[in-house]
Amino acid sequence: MTQDALVFGGDILTASDIAVASGLANIGSTKPSEDRLPAKLVTDACAKMHDMLEEVIDKVKVRCSQKYFIIIFFLIIIVL
Repeated sequence: MTQDALVFGGDILTASDIAVASGLANIGSTKPSEDRLPAKLVTDACAKMHDMLEEVIDKVKVRCSQKYFIIIFFLIIIVL
């Protein structure tokens, strides 16, 4: 990922690129340009990742243990 993601000068779109483009993260050496990541794509991708995270949280609630709690805690921090 640290070589292939757009924010690291690569040519593969990753969740990290979406996070940087949406202003949720500040990593990498470049910010993907608007022509490479249109605003609608960023908005739609953020919404999809949010929905996927909610689904995982709902599944884990039923069988929650300490290790699952830690993983979900860090995922929530990344998304928010």
